[in-house]
Amino acid sequence: TNLNYSSKLREMLEVYQSDRNKRYGRQPGDKGIIIEKANYSYAQLFDWKCTIERAVLGVDGFQSGGISEPANKVHIGVVFPGAIDKVRQIVKGLNIPLNALAVELEGRLSLE
Repeated sequence: TNLNYSSKLREMLEVYQSDRNKRYGRQPGDKGIIIEKANYSYAQLFDWKCTIERAVLGVDGFQSGGISEPANKVHIGVVFPGAIDKVRQIVKGLNIPLNALAVELEGRLSLE
């Protein structure tokens, strides 16, 4: 583990917490649990993510898959605009609700 990452992580978490506080009108130091309504469970989204990734692995432009908890959707990242419709058509054939899917154009990942 690189200790230089801890300050970056702390900064990201502080921004995330600040955004949540603004969204719910909470003040720093407020205690309590926030329960957000979701259409799909994390387990369901995870199953769908795995199914979708296997099905779109050969699509030219497919780059990444994940779960967006705030959006309550499976996120699929593509690098070519034409891949968006291809991914949606494949998912439609898998009988997965399209409102549980976010297909977005993203920059090409580079491993440095």
